[in-house]
Amino acid sequence: MISDKHISLILPCLNEEKGLNKILKRLPKCVNEVIIIDGNSADKSVQIARKYKAKVIIEKKRGYGLALRTGFEIASNSIIATLDADATYPMDEIEPMFNFLKKNNVDFLVACRFPLINRSSMAVKNFFGNLLFSALISLFFNMQVTDVCSGMWLMKKETWDKIKNKIYDQKWFFSNEIKIEALLTKNTKYEEYWIELKERMGETKAGNPWISGLRILGHIIIKRLTTYWRK
Repeated sequence: MISDKHISLILPCLNEEKGLNKILKRLPKCVNEVIIIDGNSADKSVQIARKYKAKVIIEKKRGYGLALRTGFEIASNSIIATLDADATYPMDEIEPMFNFLKKNNVDFLVACRFPLINRSSMAVKNFFGNLLFSALISLFFNMQVTDVCSGMWLMKKETWDKIKNKIYDQKWFFSNEIKIEALLTKNTKYEEYWIELKERMGETKAGNPWISGLRILGHIIIKRLTTYWRK
């Protein structure tokens, strides 16, 4: 069972001063460590993070997965949480998710955004892309997932230690890959927890959704082949 009462919150950040300010104002009591992995922001993100006493790591080599990996390695608590710094994910749900994880002894808990309550919180292309990737991963890996692209989850640090050497992507596919490995790892309890997605603050950093989607599709196929030959 989990004995820790606190969480390390990891936030990848690139020019997210609006969202970051909103997030750090509303930290729940269960979060006693905030680590901002900043991709050399040009706005006031770093100043805001330091104002709220967060640890700031400047990562000049950009990459969503690289930022998270850096944060996971230096987190001091046995439970890690992550969400996007654009304030789309509800801070108020961290503590209920933490309590759910402890009560049910879950190793990896994903904040599931579907079904969407507010349709304007997600672009139509992203909506169908997320559902498609979740369906493909469920089919290819013989598992059931609803939101494999969610950027908010809680996990035990010991779970990260089990799977980190099997995760190779340093960009957006990292979010899918970490969930695939958590699901494939024996004696790892994986659950989803519904949350309400909010409208983002600031500009998206994901780039062209069609190009990003094709890259993720290619990564899914390659991941399936590598896990097949790994058996």
